[in-house]
Amino acid sequence: MKKIATHKGFTLLELMITLSIAAILASVAVPSYQSTMAQSRLTAQANELVTSLYYARSEAVKRGARVTICTSSSGTNCTNGSGWQNGWLIFSDGGVAGSIDGTDEILRVFPALAGSTLGGGGNYSNWLSYQSNGRSQGSGGLSNGTFSLCNHNQGRTITLNNAGRPSVQKVSTC
Repeated sequence: MKKIATHKGFTLLELMITLSIAAILASVAVPSYQSTMAQSRLTAQANELVTSLYYARSEAVKRGARVTICTSSSGTNCTNGSGWQNGWLIFSDGGVAGSIDGTDEILRVFPALAGSTLGGGGNYSNWLSYQSNGRSQGSGGLSNGTFSLCNHNQGRTITLNNAGRPSVQKVSTC
């Protein structure tokens, strides 16, 4: 008795139908995935700013001296007018408020934000300091203010209250 050979595999028609269904599903999933990635990036960037604010505040209290966060595109000195999205640094500020001079020590450097804009408003346009009691003071002279973080019409506002504590809120438009 002769056995009939059986072939295992897909026909060309089955393969084409499977690829068509996969392409349709991918075209629906990719825009949703991109939106999820943009939201995730925005959340991470907001958390990075909030973390640096908490760090500066705790260092000011621990050291018993002013600690400042300023805009910095170079990572070695404050660059007024460069925008917060270009990066910032944290330093012990023993001299003129908002500028690195004398014996100031750079504590941390944060790189530029990818694909987002970050504005400090009038109170925090270039720098903000934390005093030894944990209260903030901005380059606009006031202790409270708001940062605006935007990425593809989605955003976050990071608000500092009079005591210098940050809070984050989602905003639907920038």
